[in-house]
Amino acid sequence: MEETDPHANFAVGALAVMEGPLPDRGSLLAALAQRLGSDRRLRQVVRRHPFDVAGRRVVVVDEDISEHVHHIAVPRPGDDQALFGLVSDVMSWRLHHDYPLWECWVVEGVSENRWAILLKTHSSIVDGPEVMRMLIRSSDNDEADTEMRRGAELSTRMFNPLKWVGGVWRSSADLTVAAVRAIADTVDLTRVLAHPTGCPLTGDVTSLRRYASVELSLKDVSKVCGAFDVTINDIALAAISGSYRGLLMRHGQRLHCDSLRALVPTSARSLAAVALPVDESDPVRQLRKAHTRLTRTDGLGGWAPAHPSASPVVQASHALPWLPQRGVVALTMSEVGPRSRLRFIGREMVRLLPIPAVGLGARAGLAMVSYAGKLEVGITSDDEALPDVGELADNIEQTVARLGIISTSARRSNDKSMLYLVPEEPVPAQQRGRKRQLITNS
Repeated sequence: MEETDPHANFAVGALAVMEGPLPDRGSLLAALAQRLGSDRRLRQVVRRHPFDVAGRRVVVVDEDISEHVHHIAVPRPGDDQALFGLVSDVMSWRLHHDYPLWECWVVEGVSENRWAILLKTHSSIVDGPEVMRMLIRSSDNDEADTEMRRGAELSTRMFNPLKWVGGVWRSSADLTVAAVRAIADTVDLTRVLAHPTGCPLTGDVTSLRRYASVELSLKDVSKVCGAFDVTINDIALAAISGSYRGLLMRHGQRLHCDSLRALVPTSARSLAAVALPVDESDPVRQLRKAHTRLTRTDGLGGWAPAHPSASPVVQASHALPWLPQRGVVALTMSEVGPRSRLRFIGREMVRLLPIPAVGLGARAGLAMVSYAGKLEVGITSDDEALPDVGELADNIEQTVARLGIISTSARRSNDKSMLYLVPEEPVPAQQRGRKRQLITNS
């Protein structure tokens, strides 16, 4: 795709905001080279034969890791808006296909005497969650990666760049929404958008990107889970629905019960389509429908791939021709991150932000990850089609806040009817009476 489309850009990333002071360049470069250099994927290059007389091949090059590490300064005052603007610029620059498809940017001048590490890779090499794992494995905390793997049934996946070059749009730019995965009950939702013509969320993309992020309290989200007896996955789906609803309404779109759909892997090898409740204005009803529809997928099975070993993203690419093309959205739910703050060269990692990709007709991508008691939401969009990406982030924050207020009011007034989650749609018999596992960070 990137070889034929000058605007195609399937880079994904992760941003670690660090406490100051910034280490000296020598020690910082040495630490990054040592901790990232051991990953074989960061030395892979796709080589082409002259005149394409034979297929492409992946070779491992002995390249100096420091060639991929760059320094850049965020404009003053170095606040979130300035930092996200810099991230937007960096993610707009395509990776060069003649070299290993990754970059590491050391960002200076972040407010409050902080600095940051931006790791950017191509989604044919690693997906969004794995980029964050790479940063986590680079920390001083040896136990951090072990903690993540205990809660990750679908942990590190090794991807061959040839799959991307050959036409399998890996991670479809993840088409994104990478967020919250259960400690034991992992749900992977691989994101793909195919919406009706005129929808601001889909269509041609330019080479320019916009990025925004919002930070939620995982404790507050967990309280909502307890009040409504739902999972974080349910809340994530409802919050995303509320965010998309607000955006579509501002763009004059008519909303229906099936305006947007989600491709949900019901197991490691099957998929099911779930309609997002964007037609509902009430946050409780949105949450109720999201909960019911996700519960129904547990027992419905779904589309099975021709190749059982295929990843959910690859499955999604094969499934699309057989699915209704009106508003298909696929989401990726990822594992929880470390519960406590990590350190890198003795500096504390204050925040860990996901940076999803954009492409293949989707003008916006969304990802979530939990880290140190926070739920970090990252959103990337096409600059010309969706310059108001910050509104998507604000809508998510507002949806979660409204659910929190409702749950608190119900508890104080002892009015349980405000929280009652009676399914409005049929639930399979095997699911009736079955209480869904509560996903928390405890």
